[in-house]
Amino acid sequence: NWVNNALSWELDRDNTNLAFMAYSPLATFLAFGPEVFVCPSDRVLSALQRKAGWSRRVRSMALNSMVGDPIGSRTNRPNAWNPDYRQYLRVADISNPSGIFTFLDENADSIEHGYFWNSLDDKLWSHLPASYHRGAGSVAFMDGHVESHRWQSTTTRRSARPNSGPLPFPVPLAGQEDFDWLAERTSERE
Repeated sequence: NWVNNALSWELDRDNTNLAFMAYSPLATFLAFGPEVFVCPSDRVLSALQRKAGWSRRVRSMALNSMVGDPIGSRTNRPNAWNPDYRQYLRVADISNPSGIFTFLDENADSIEHGYFWNSLDDKLWSHLPASYHRGAGSVAFMDGHVESHRWQSTTTRRSARPNSGPLPFPVPLAGQEDFDWLAERTSERE
């Protein structure tokens, strides 16, 4: 895993331990600066975390689960969540680097492990993108460019607060545009 941590609403050390971030496989490319993995606008904490004096959790960014090797198998076998889609293990595997996202801001209530995944064909939100910037969130792409994307549906822009609702949940008709936009930038069908 690129971060070796799992975030929660409890007082687990994964929520604040910068060593996990500073020594991730990506750290050398980022001058060991773990702060690049958290959006300054993400200040969402549970009541328990606020009571403990926390000011933030360590990470708000997640990696596209179709980029890299989320289960550590280093094989070309299909992704368990999206078996009909391409798993990009190398940059050379991506035919359109400007069209596949790598990292995005993830909603604080759905972020846990380091990967952002949804079942693309089942149309289920298992993980939600963040909307900390007036309904928009940052999305970084394989070619290096970053976009601020404004989500259209109030379902996608669900409030980032602890335990704000059950996950996964079916994408409502009003949220199809957001889900489809992200799905098209997640992977290509095999």
